[in-house]
Amino acid sequence: ELRLNRISASSLACNIISQRFMQKCGFKQEGVIREAVFKKGTYQDKVLFGCLKSDYEELLKTHNYWNISNLTGEGKCLWISRLQQNCSFAVCA
Repeated sequence: ELRLNRISASSLACNIISQRFMQKCGFKQEGVIREAVFKKGTYQDKVLFGCLKSDYEELLKTHNYWNISNLTGEGKCLWISRLQQNCSFAVCA
């Protein structure tokens, strides 16, 4: 068990699908860094998300299928891999 208290994530403001994915995973939007990334010839905003242990525990009460503590081995790695493909994140223990 990792005993995490917080996971941070971000996506470009134009990436609505990634933002919806993070929200479904229990992340809450915490802010926007304006013109943080230069991509395709323009500066783009970056949206910041965070998920606290308490947020995740609350999500489990209503959506039991997000309980990754029941996953082991490849299942857990696949879930984390999908999360990494959709957003960059930092883990704070």
